[in-house]
Amino acid sequence: MSPWIRTIALALCIVVAGCADGPFKPRFEGKQQQKDCDDTGPCIVSVAVGCGDTCITVDYDVVVVRRKSRIDIKWELSNAGDFRFPADGGVVIDAPEGEFRCHVEANGRRYVCMDNHGNKEVAVYKYSIKLTGPKTLTYDPWVIND
Repeated sequence: MSPWIRTIALALCIVVAGCADGPFKPRFEGKQQQKDCDDTGPCIVSVAVGCGDTCITVDYDVVVVRRKSRIDIKWELSNAGDFRFPADGGVVIDAPEGEFRCHVEANGRRYVCMDNHGNKEVAVYKYSIKLTGPKTLTYDPWVIND
């Protein structure tokens, strides 16, 4: 087994073990921030272009949607200059078909994904943000359905 597969398997075991005693509440160290979302209000992630127009930054690297919440997750550009979300693929979530329905809004300044929360178990989804403009930029954070 390759080291990469072993690392992924270990990470999944840690996630499953952490869920055994109650709701999944990941804790991330460093600059990653977690946005907890439920049906009590909007779930907004601010997206900016930083690093001298070479990288995407977000105020929340991890979005956690609480159990039984069917909500819109909104990624909104804050200081992106000439960059916009493309109409197709501004946010791509690696999830089963039908779990998320996504579309662009506000002339490319907002990308919205309806989280249908169809999976009954805790699910961790990798996703990517793509911006187009003077060049194409991408970023790969997480969504967790708890």
